[in-house]
Amino acid sequence: KEKGHDKYHDASFARMNQLISARKHIIKTFGRFKTNEKDSKYNLNTGNRGEQNGETFLDSMYKRLKELKVSAQILDKLRAFIESQEFDTDSMNMDFADAKNNGNVSKHLQDPQSTDKIQKIFRAARASSRS
Repeated sequence: KEKGHDKYHDASFARMNQLISARKHIIKTFGRFKTNEKDSKYNLNTGNRGEQNGETFLDSMYKRLKELKVSAQILDKLRAFIESQEFDTDSMNMDFADAKNNGNVSKHLQDPQSTDKIQKIFRAARASSRS
């Protein structure tokens, strides 16, 4: 039994918790994860761009689509859909795996030119990940 703890306190758990808490500074290097001091769970940060240190694949996709002259209206519609449906890179990759653009994002955007551009981005990413 450790100092200041009652008989129901698990000393080994307290030691483990102390060790983990002491290494909490390590996760601060991961910009996409934020910790809440009330609980020690991790929450994936998908919405607030200012809180992220690194650039995600979806962030770079938005930049590339802007360079490819996709309208701001379509980009806003795409971003809102991705966030509301909680899509991540893998979800988007699966959605655009179909060569006919029959995925959920394509149906929502209803803009064949933009969906073709998005599909090309994912095709290029798949090709580069294989090599």
